[in-house]
Amino acid sequence: MRLFEICILVTLFITACGHFIKPEKRPKSLIYLPFFVLLLILLHLLIEGFRWQIVPAYFLTLLFLIQSVRLIKRKQNLFVYNDRKWLRILGGVCSILLLIVSGVLVSILPVFDLPEATGPYTVGTTTFMLEDSDREEVITGNPNDNRKLMVRAWYPSDDLSSNVKEMEYMHPYEAEYFAKKYGLPAFTLNHLRHVDTNVYEDLIVSGQESTFPVLLFSHGYKVPPATYASFLSEIASHGYIIFAVNYPYQSVATVFPDGNKVSFDYRYESRNFENVWEQIVELEENFWAAESDSAKRYIIREISNLYPNAEMMRQWAVDLSFVIDELEEINSQTNNRFFGKLNLDKIGAFGHSAGGGTAGQLMLTDSRVKAGINWDGAQWADMIDSTLTKPFLRIEAVYEPTKFAPNDLVFHNVNEEVHYNVKVDGFGHSNFSDIPLLIPVQAVNQAGDMDPIRAIELINEYSITFFDKYLRDDQGIEVTDLNQKYPEVE
Repeated sequence: MRLFEICILVTLFITACGHFIKPEKRPKSLIYLPFFVLLLILLHLLIEGFRWQIVPAYFLTLLFLIQSVRLIKRKQNLFVYNDRKWLRILGGVCSILLLIVSGVLVSILPVFDLPEATGPYTVGTTTFMLEDSDREEVITGNPNDNRKLMVRAWYPSDDLSSNVKEMEYMHPYEAEYFAKKYGLPAFTLNHLRHVDTNVYEDLIVSGQESTFPVLLFSHGYKVPPATYASFLSEIASHGYIIFAVNYPYQSVATVFPDGNKVSFDYRYESRNFENVWEQIVELEENFWAAESDSAKRYIIREISNLYPNAEMMRQWAVDLSFVIDELEEINSQTNNRFFGKLNLDKIGAFGHSAGGGTAGQLMLTDSRVKAGINWDGAQWADMIDSTLTKPFLRIEAVYEPTKFAPNDLVFHNVNEEVHYNVKVDGFGHSNFSDIPLLIPVQAVNQAGDMDPIRAIELINEYSITFFDKYLRDDQGIEVTDLNQKYPEVE
């Protein structure tokens, strides 16, 4: 809750409590308190911006102002009027209830603070679209529609100039459809425009290093890429150029440079999943009944062959390989901000949920990718029958033994010297995103018990240390040394 929001609600609460005092005993200063609240609201609107969550407080202020004006107009005695006790107490109770509603809404949907990046670089950002003219967009089914990807780059920069523009946390169209995903009105998350990102549009790439390692990031299924800002800004501040891909029709929303907007395609999802879940549930029951690891792996293969998201990970991996192709061209364009700055011999991939599984799949299909991280994503598709020899880090929540989590069996052909499996007690699936900050209600956000800021710090530190070791060739660090700092890690 922000400063002026707190001041407004507290001052209105004091004013509302005045209704429980007889008029002749009420301090005269209470009459003038609504005018002070009006001043606070004007400052709040000017500095912090309008918030629909405290509309009840705005309305209550108007009622109190009308009441105060009426009392001030009484010339002889400000408090001589017919006192209807029941009406006065009812007004006080209703006023406090309105304030409680505002307080709850502001707390549930806050204008939150992103953790400040700790790296030596200022973080710049820019967006661009890539179109693969050789691939049809299979989701729309239109043969004239090529596969288009929106990409947001996060990159290290140096000092800010005076006229830079701060990055908007989430595009209003994304915010609208993210709210609709939870069955909420479209305007529910419009307060996200007030979130300070400390990331700035179209800065010049830092000249402190001749080139920077390149990372490809993939968001989770049906999740807006914006909700990973606290991770991408931190990692970029440590000297990485990150290209975060927005997969159209499978994130909540995508906005293209020409103004065209598309949202998650529920019809495509419905067609893909038709009659599939029943078969998967039956296979999961067989999984729990199986006695050997080989039998369980056989069932995991069967599920993966059925599960539409396995094929989606393959398609997303093709998307990322296409992005790498385009980055090779971008790196050679003299009029491009990234000209000569991309170290394409040091490419890593990472992501959350389905995006984490995509990172693993890409490690198998594109030799240009040297290291990868999967944040709590089930590893469907081809890993179970492949040998993974390149450095790979899994960071996963510790789930109940009864939860179907196939990764430990999937990653059976790995080079154990460069394969890390970090399991974190106290994590939930959403702790790998900003969602616990965005909606700080554990019953809704699917987060674990760990403090969200500590969770962000843990994930970032393990990820940066891993990439530093394998992409920056820093042999003086060990990923496992972090275990002493984070005792909740196994």
